[in-house]
Amino acid sequence: MPLGANKAALMGAAGSGEDTNYFGDASDGSLTTSGDETIPQETDTDDMVILQYSQLTVSSGDAMYRGTVSGRGVFIYVTGNCTINGALHVDATAGSGAAPGAGGGPNADPETNTDSSDNASVSSTGLRLPMFTASGSQTLAAADFAGCGNPVVNAVANQPGISGDGTIYQILRTGGASVSGNSVNGNAGATGADIISAGSGGGGSATGGAGTNGTTGPGICWGGGGGTGGAAGPGRASGNAGFCHGSGQSTGGSGWYGQRSGSGGRGAGTLVLVVGGDLTIGASGRISANGGAPGFGNGDTGCGGGAGGGIVLVLYAGTLSNSGTVQATGASGVGTGPDGGNGGAGGVRIAQISSA
Repeated sequence: MPLGANKAALMGAAGSGEDTNYFGDASDGSLTTSGDETIPQETDTDDMVILQYSQLTVSSGDAMYRGTVSGRGVFIYVTGNCTINGALHVDATAGSGAAPGAGGGPNADPETNTDSSDNASVSSTGLRLPMFTASGSQTLAAADFAGCGNPVVNAVANQPGISGDGTIYQILRTGGASVSGNSVNGNAGATGADIISAGSGGGGSATGGAGTNGTTGPGICWGGGGGTGGAAGPGRASGNAGFCHGSGQSTGGSGWYGQRSGSGGRGAGTLVLVVGGDLTIGASGRISANGGAPGFGNGDTGCGGGAGGGIVLVLYAGTLSNSGTVQATGASGVGTGPDGGNGGAGGVRIAQISSA
């Protein structure tokens, strides 16, 4: 581990060090997986999960992932080195028939929802994390993760502000705009730069072109937008998707004569990984926030639209060795003609920050 990462761990944990990035307090110790690892679930609130390791290794063949409960994302600090030879992800699972998939982001409006433990909605500027960087010239007094819950709000408060000597990594409150109509593809979010955003869901299909579909979920800072279900049959309509997923709203209805329409896919989540040491992503390694696949309909009914990709923000202070995959893909729509629309791609940013 670079000397700067050790320094950051010591100084940042105490909230001091005027020009030192914060890499967590290592309170969750060292983790090397020996099987699949479910990221702890928030049962009382939709708070963003915060994990703070001294070192993290996801072993080959293992997956570290958020389970079936939706939430406002996962934020992982690693004071030392991080190695991903398996899968670290906040993907949404695929739907089946009329049932939407599980996991991913919450069905909540970040502009107005205050159900997190900090009792706040997300700021108009989205989620912002200021970090000292070698060539950065931006200024921001403090990190802003309002609406994500007290645990992560308190953790990012340890990062000092920047004043012409750093970079603001920003996740927009809203990303790819929602769409409506039959088999319409979702809009992509912003990716590959310091400002990123999630994609929106795709519209479901209506068999034979008849029937109408509702409005998909937009991309939001907590994940990709949900797709809509297919129309329940000719001349019938499906409901709207609710942000990252719906309940019954994202399905197309029960159809008739035992037939059913396919559900829309559930949007992926948001994942932030900040590493104080070296980051290695092996050939079999994957860091992802991929949208969930939709469901097929039965008989003379429509099929679902794919969900939008979420957010992956990866920052590291040491070296990067990446022979694996980092992605936030939208899911493809399904169908037997016409297909549902595809979900829009989400936002990915990988960047080096200062070790001290």
